[in-house]
Amino acid sequence: MPRRDRRAPTIDPEQQRYQRKYPRFPGVAEVVRLLKLGGTRGSYLDAVLWDLREHAPEVLDDVTNAVTEEVDERIRTLLVAELAETGDPRLVVFFADLLEDANESVAYWAEVGLQHIGTKEARTVLFQHRVRSTHAAAAVVVVTCAVHSEATELRSRAASFCADDPTG
Repeated sequence: MPRRDRRAPTIDPEQQRYQRKYPRFPGVAEVVRLLKLGGTRGSYLDAVLWDLREHAPEVLDDVTNAVTEEVDERIRTLLVAELAETGDPRLVVFFADLLEDANESVAYWAEVGLQHIGTKEARTVLFQHRVRSTHAAAAVVVVTCAVHSEATELRSRAASFCADDPTG
């Protein structure tokens, strides 16, 4: 029996199982199906996502369509996270649309994707998004302060009314 080279990297058994079943990239539809299965987790999940990330530039339209069509937020988040790690400049517009997504995780990974892309266009989109977010937060603060101020004024009027009322 030949001796095993201790310096050679060992491949995780789950990754071996995935590579045996899918020696070539199975396609986006199969990846989404695997992600929907309850048993896809751990190293096997890592193998599926790694394979998607490696082939994402080739099937970019299919992956972006899967993100927009998918209703399961967990799967959408996983797909966007893998796209974000590719840093493909063709995704700037796609990520820009996802910045305002209702799912905060998807929006977060869209922001990470734009940061990974790092082009002038991506940085401009990020800057504009942050400015809009800052203005929206400032508007909430102004409204909150106005409501608080109005409530304080109403309380003081009620207190002075009760103080002036001889029956109270």
